[in-house]
Amino acid sequence: MGLGISIGTLADCDDEELEWSQEDFAAINTVLAQAGLPAHVEPRSLPAMESRAQLDGFPYSFLHYLRRAYAHRKADPAWVATPLADNEDPGQDDALQAEYDSLDSHLVCHSDAEGY
Repeated sequence: MGLGISIGTLADCDDEELEWSQEDFAAINTVLAQAGLPAHVEPRSLPAMESRAQLDGFPYSFLHYLRRAYAHRKADPAWVATPLADNEDPGQDDALQAEYDSLDSHLVCHSDAEGY
């Protein structure tokens, strides 16, 4: 098992997946409306893109590195990522903890295991 990060969920769906995904987005939009938030509009197509990524997936543990990088860039837009020491835990980070405490980021607050 691993972590896949993607965009354009509906752009690559077959008919069965499309129906299932549209039901999910309808449910999500119901919750957003109940909270007084605007609906999410998921595009049905994407422009041509060329990926610079060499990987299609990552171990779940990499999510904590991504969250840490996000928290640091949000706190300081000039921050540049550097490798952590082998014994350093990316989840034990002051900038990341501040982001957890603020509950402002979908990336940081989202379940590690599933969902949008």
